[in-house]
Amino acid sequence: MSEIKNKTITIQGFDIVQNNTKYVITDQDNQKYSFFMQWEGQDTSQFAQWKNMELGQGKTVRIGYTEVKKFNQKANREATYKNIMNFLEPAQQSAPVPKGVQDEYGKRLAIHGFVNGLLASGKNPDDIDIQSLLRLENRVNEMLNGKQEVEGFPVDDEGIPF
Repeated sequence: MSEIKNKTITIQGFDIVQNNTKYVITDQDNQKYSFFMQWEGQDTSQFAQWKNMELGQGKTVRIGYTEVKKFNQKANREATYKNIMNFLEPAQQSAPVPKGVQDEYGKRLAIHGFVNGLLASGKNPDDIDIQSLLRLENRVNEMLNGKQEVEGFPVDDEGIPF
């Protein structure tokens, strides 16, 4: 069996050919893909997906397809046919996370890393001073907010606490 390839396409147009049994879809790059509407009297899964997803011209969709090389009698040459195996919703791009949210996450991650380091060194969880962690969080805030000298932390030649 041929390898299934995946691609997100925007449907520029489509034709129904072979006595109304086959869809041929043209994408934004003028590539053609096809699928049959029915097989042995039943709708194919591809045709059911096409209908359920209400696909048509201008819609963007992710497809799984195979490529088959065959001799085309009309063109008198070998051609590559791209047969659609399935339709999927296009991959959604996640919205960018606002900087403030990233900073808050980073601060919490730093605190968790500090706690994990203490625990890995053999410190008993009951011996971890929460007030010290809160002071550490305040110091991280000060550094993120541009305060160059943070009380209680030595700095190197470039002003970076260590």
